[in-house]
Amino acid sequence: MRFSLSLSLMLWLASFAVGCAESGTSCGKKALLLWPDAKGEYQFQSVPLSTSPHRLKSEAAEVYFDAAYSPSGYRGGVAEPRLTNSNGLCVPMDADSSLAVNAFAQFESLHRFEKRLGTVSQLSWPRKVGVQIRMQDQNGLSHNNAHYISDFDVIAVVPFSQPGLPLALNQGILAHEHFHAHFQSQVLLRLDRLRPVISWVENLFNPLFPMKPTPDQTGDDLWSVVGMNSFVLRGWNEGLADLFGSIYTGDPEIMGESIPQLAASRSLLGPVGPLFTGADVRNVLVRSLNPRKSLMDMSYQQGTQLARLLYRLASIHPEDAPAFLRRLMLRLPEIAPRIEPRYKSGVMDFEMILPILLGDQVDELDDEACGLIEQVVSKAMMQSEFARCLNKSY
Repeated sequence: MRFSLSLSLMLWLASFAVGCAESGTSCGKKALLLWPDAKGEYQFQSVPLSTSPHRLKSEAAEVYFDAAYSPSGYRGGVAEPRLTNSNGLCVPMDADSSLAVNAFAQFESLHRFEKRLGTVSQLSWPRKVGVQIRMQDQNGLSHNNAHYISDFDVIAVVPFSQPGLPLALNQGILAHEHFHAHFQSQVLLRLDRLRPVISWVENLFNPLFPMKPTPDQTGDDLWSVVGMNSFVLRGWNEGLADLFGSIYTGDPEIMGESIPQLAASRSLLGPVGPLFTGADVRNVLVRSLNPRKSLMDMSYQQGTQLARLLYRLASIHPEDAPAFLRRLMLRLPEIAPRIEPRYKSGVMDFEMILPILLGDQVDELDDEACGLIEQVVSKAMMQSEFARCLNKSY
């Protein structure tokens, strides 16, 4: 679906079509929202909710609007959108209300999805989501981005000011940010028990895509083994988040409707390329005039390569894609103890996460899967971790 009309105009037309009532009129547990249909195209649809959307709080989510955050999460009450009643259907009366209700409905959907996967216990619920959150970056007020803020365990969607589907309506992008909470709880916090926290590397945020880089870090931390490995972790985090969002939605190009400039570079249908070794990571740092930016760009690029490989492995048997994702997510807690010796002693290879994530699936790989893996990993890893593939006919 193309978004040539502004969201405000679209909502006005929608509310006009269903008929108007006064703001605050009670309505049922269904809302008229821009929601993907069976083909993945966003259309206005009636979406069921677990509770009335007059106050956006449920077992699954708490949504905050234009709020500030504190160490305990967002400050102030949950969002209370402006709604009108059309035959029991809750219709948002303005664009801001639509964004808030839509984010709420999406996290209810994610909660159901995780219950089916068996991964819901990895996180605390309800998830806290902020819409139209005003954050500062190097250019002033941040726009057109979304963040998982690990220090507060919240998601922040900042104002959207360009053509396309607003980020708060994009199910794949919200799922991407949601996954970062899994990586934080199942990997990074477990690793933090084994090594010092270096918060400057993560900069508190996991943005959907890199913002304009800050002035270069020139301290010893960036050049340390742990500093470089933090960017390997970021790449894994970003790649797995793209994979989660794509399998959840069934759309391998979750960025396209909202951020077309990222559509090709982050598409999971793009070509699969090799994953960097630790030596490659070090070379990026040594050869760059802006090392932190180069490492950040590398982490997103390598994350996409990881996501493309895993998406193709999941797509060999499309009906099993959620089960494939489930197995990967249940293995997240194994990452920290498996990488910890290398994390402290040398720069990690991006590929070292693959045998951890695939686990006993390595013994079940068919010719197609083996061929894909050989395009990405080193000969040494093929021999040590995927030896069964070397005898196949691909």
